[in-house]
Amino acid sequence: METAASIELSNDIEGVIDSPYDIDYYKFTLLSPTIIQYSISSEKGYSLKLTGAVGDNAAVYKVNFSNGSYEFMPGTYYFAVHSENGTYSSSSSYTVNIKKIGGVADENIVPFMAICEEACVVFQTNVSGTKYYVNGNPIDIRYEYNFSSSNNNGLQNLSITLKDSDKIRCQIWKEETQGPEVVFYRESTKPYRTVGSKPLLHLLF
Repeated sequence: METAASIELSNDIEGVIDSPYDIDYYKFTLLSPTIIQYSISSEKGYSLKLTGAVGDNAAVYKVNFSNGSYEFMPGTYYFAVHSENGTYSSSSSYTVNIKKIGGVADENIVPFMAICEEACVVFQTNVSGTKYYVNGNPIDIRYEYNFSSSNNNGLQNLSITLKDSDKIRCQIWKEETQGPEVVFYRESTKPYRTVGSKPLLHLLF
């Protein structure tokens, strides 16, 4: 492993196994918990295996609900490409990809996790849904927008403010029948104009 080549995550790495004794080693270092997928493509059936880890906190955990994703703790990790059945070729290359899906926040604070591998998004929330993180970063939903316009119809003022509060919930649904809707109408404090029983302004996310 002393000859391991340092690699950057999420990049394709190509190489060849040109003898039955050839083993290619690769390594990378993580400074914070990270969700990772790793794979190899090879016509010769070569294998990609995690062969070692260095660091006081180095550890790897399978993400049970996800297909082929693992949580890697801070540390340096070593992977090896080799031929299990003795096949080799100097002209047939393999492709290794160690893909970073996203960072992970402190699971003591936000223990529930959902992963979208295709979008490289890791979403976490606490039990009550009042704290939420994406890729290890807290989500700040606060927003303010003000706009004024004067025309033939007079003066128009627009003010939109989103405030964070304990009443806002963002949680992971476990039921398979749950639809994709994540924000729904509950009430309005000042529905000056309504359509039916709902305010004229209806925000969809």
